[in-house]
Amino acid sequence: GIDTIVGKALKGRRDDAVISTKVHIRGRNRSWQSGDEDLLDVAAVRRLIEESFTELQTDVIDVFHIQGVNNEDYEYAVGEILPELVRLRDAGSIRFLAVSERNAADPAHVMLERAIADDVFDVILVGFNFFNPSARKSIVPAAEAHDLGITLMCAVDSAMLRPEKARDVFARL
Repeated sequence: GIDTIVGKALKGRRDDAVISTKVHIRGRNRSWQSGDEDLLDVAAVRRLIEESFTELQTDVIDVFHIQGVNNEDYEYAVGEILPELVRLRDAGSIRFLAVSERNAADPAHVMLERAIADDVFDVILVGFNFFNPSARKSIVPAAEAHDLGITLMCAVDSAMLRPEKARDVFARL
């Protein structure tokens, strides 16, 4: 997979890169497929993190994301998954903890507003693009006030390349 390729590319150059990786909270790991998979349990998260260490050929992940968290799954992510990630951070295996939203499912960034207010993450991954720049007014100032790192996703949306998809995206948002 891609982690193995990155691990090989960084061999002997680990200090030259910031490694960021993730687990999808609903089990869509190492895949961009959508669906309603079951929520990951802590044992699965541990296994996936260990696989990442092996494939990336490192013992430290700089930024680790709980990926694709919707508002309904937020309590589970913070209550069940986050404590394991905090344990790994405290042990020195992860440097920064991150959460990312499900951009298309939460265009108002409700989950990220909760995450910022809870002040339990170091970095947020927020959908921000021409179709939905709303994070500029709501999320970015709040994240800055909490000294959170901000990473953008979907900054250049593929919908911009296909007019029919652009119309659908505009209608949905």
